[in-house]
Amino acid sequence: MSSLSSRAANAAARPFTPSILETSAGSAEHGPAAPSSAAVASQASAWRDEMQARAPWAMKPAAIIRPMPRYEQMLSRFADFNAGHFACRNAAFQNAASLASGIPLELDGNLVVRGDPAQPGSTELAVRTLGPRLGLSDGAIRSALEQDDGPELEKTRTYARVFELAEQRDRRPVPRAVVPRIRLQGPKISRALTTEWFARRVEDRYRSCLSKVERGRSAS
Repeated sequence: MSSLSSRAANAAARPFTPSILETSAGSAEHGPAAPSSAAVASQASAWRDEMQARAPWAMKPAAIIRPMPRYEQMLSRFADFNAGHFACRNAAFQNAASLASGIPLELDGNLVVRGDPAQPGSTELAVRTLGPRLGLSDGAIRSALEQDDGPELEKTRTYARVFELAEQRDRRPVPRAVVPRIRLQGPKISRALTTEWFARRVEDRYRSCLSKVERGRSAS
């Protein structure tokens, strides 16, 4: 089965609230002397580790500087912020693979299970059944799916042919972005909240801000 854990963990709705740094002996708390450079460096390191551990996946610097997915709707960008880079693109590919193969798939945005290639996930297995029609080996399919965290996936034959087969079978255009169906998990979540709920809440606030800007321009 396709692993849901990585994106579900990224989708956990938790506020970014790094803990307060502990002060070391000899700091201003105990006297007028300023903290030593070693203490400051130690505190900075602890704070950095805390931020990296608690900040949402998409807030990490490596994610911010990476190429942005080309989506037509802002909703998909907001969903990616919650579920992970290219999650909507990947969920759309899973939808296309399901249509083309006739195999139901969980649209979680996780295309491949990292680790042992001998134990493929559900998405990879579904695409493998299309192998003869795609003209691709199992190895070539896995190699393509391993590009699920960047734009390179869209340049592969696997990506292009799966969508072609899906559209031939469905007889209509297949979406290139689908909001992943991930249930949010966290210590403060008591309701059945999803990535779609998160994305639509953000989109509502985004549109509200745009409306305020337009009203301000009209009034000036």
